[in-house]
Amino acid sequence: MIGLIDFIFESQPIGELLTFDEFADFFNSDDTEMSKEKFDKQFADKSALQRKVLRKYVDRWAVEISKMNLEIDDNLLKYLYSQLCDTPVSKLDKVWGSGEEACIFNLKDKIVKCFYSGRIPSDRKKFFEICKDKKYDVFPKVYRIGKGYIIMEKLEIETSKCKKYFDIIDSSKHGDSIYHLVQDKKYDLSEMNDDEKEVINWLENVRIACAEAFGNDPETNEDFGDLQLANVGEREDGTIVYFDI
Repeated sequence: MIGLIDFIFESQPIGELLTFDEFADFFNSDDTEMSKEKFDKQFADKSALQRKVLRKYVDRWAVEISKMNLEIDDNLLKYLYSQLCDTPVSKLDKVWGSGEEACIFNLKDKIVKCFYSGRIPSDRKKFFEICKDKKYDVFPKVYRIGKGYIIMEKLEIETSKCKKYFDIIDSSKHGDSIYHLVQDKKYDLSEMNDDEKEVINWLENVRIACAEAFGNDPETNEDFGDLQLANVGEREDGTIVYFDI
């Protein structure tokens, strides 16, 4: 019976268990890592099962973020809460991820990237500003640049199309890889098939976009940044996007 209650409870959306003010309390508290006694007292009106789940998921987010120098503002909290309202409790642990320099909230059709340092590196910030302008379709859409975090579109990674692109990019059947042929501007489209032409056109667009992101002349720039399969994704419309320079 207890197992059934747990199952029913954890299938509830977080919005049915926490108000926004309660959600914000986790992040605004000076003592984020609450003792069990303090936690139970603060949320005394919640059932034992509710408190158990809130500690397991939401409090963990607050503890992780409290380790950063990130300034948590209302815009970020309201966005996170609005996206989580419809998320079943049992899936909360699946919207969290972390990398070398930032943590990721993977929410619906967007992600929130929070930098551990509490600030966005200047070169990355320029990249995100260019993305926000939506000038280049090969860069991701950025919706908000906050203090130490960004909100951007979510992409599917390691799709079959992404892998196909990199199989072609790494191909050396023309004497050198497509990547180096484009980098050195020594390719002959008349010798390429349709798939190779599509990838070359994409690489040229990436080269031009990266030139602006790096502050270089698009006519002479040969730097594609950290172009690898792990740093590209696919939109629903099939567009391949380079999301991490």
